Amino acid sequence: MTLGYIFRRLMAVILVLFVVTFAVFAITMILPGNAAVMILGEYGTEEAVAAMERILGLDKPWHIQYIDWLVGVLHGDFGQSLRLSLPVADVVGDAFWNSASLAITALLSVTIIAIPLGALAAIKRGSTA
Repeated sequence: MTLGYIFRRLMAVILVLFVVTFAVFAITMILPGNAAVMILGEYGTEEAVAAMERILGLDKPWHIQYIDWLVGVLHGDFGQSLRLSLPVADVVGDAFWNSASLAITALLSVTIIAIPLGALAAIKRGSTA
């Protein structure tokens, strides 16, 4: 494994992450409504919605919104959850540790089962057992 190979793979990962985040951002921009309407509800006045859009930065062009979000993510700021009014990192962090412990348990279980079975298959190569 050469340094060039690792570099190419790393660039591919970065490109895929960029494309996926941009696609998700674009899809949310296409959807009807916005976060300001979601926060204020259907009874929010036009003035209140406009004020909330300014507060949330939704009055900026879409490419500026995406760059602002991307810069925030690169600095570890994932923004605020609109539903819970908590930092997204805190909300996702709780679920992350649950998912990580489940993944580690599954990996250990599979490894404990797979290595002996692989060794047995190598020993009994060519047989039906």
